[in-house]
Amino acid sequence: MDHRDAKGRSILWTCKDERAAAAMLAQIQSRKELMSLWKKSGKGSGSSTTLLMRLARCCYASTNGQFEKELDRVLGFCSSEEINAVDHRGRSALCHSLRTCALAEHLLGSSCHRSKVDVNAGAPLLYAVGHHYNWERVTNLLLDAGTDANCCDSRGANALNVFMRNCCISLIHPTSCTSVLALLLDAGADHLKHDEVHGFVPLH
Repeated sequence: MDHRDAKGRSILWTCKDERAAAAMLAQIQSRKELMSLWKKSGKGSGSSTTLLMRLARCCYASTNGQFEKELDRVLGFCSSEEINAVDHRGRSALCHSLRTCALAEHLLGSSCHRSKVDVNAGAPLLYAVGHHYNWERVTNLLLDAGTDANCCDSRGANALNVFMRNCCISLIHPTSCTSVLALLLDAGADHLKHDEVHGFVPLH
């Protein structure tokens, strides 16, 4: 299981399919075994990417129930510090998982920080409403988990600011925009919050 390629990467780091990942995760029976695979390279590459971030990117379209089951089990071996580790941009595994809900749901059920910000003060909710990946479902997951609907980025823009700016230039069906807007407003997002850079309020 700990066999590594010429770049020092374990098999789990290089797999690109959730079925292969599930099979590898099933072999991990202890925290010690997980930690042996945690680093990207056994040669001290200095990479800030963790195994959870890699699994998030590897399983964007996961529909494999076995992968989710094994992932949930292996998360039990992780400390809060490991779950909330960030990459060079300050993004945690939760941010990396927002293209799919498979990992995001399990992370939100663990000890991850719902509002941990990156180097641009962007929290997971701001990242979610600023992209089109499972827009409504991911936003709902984050808000249900207790994410602050009024978190702001480094420009002073809250989730509504970011969402409305993105919704206006996107080709997403209007129904999706309406649903996400309703979720944010129901969660108490301030519709009069000014973007401190542009001076806009969300519902201009």
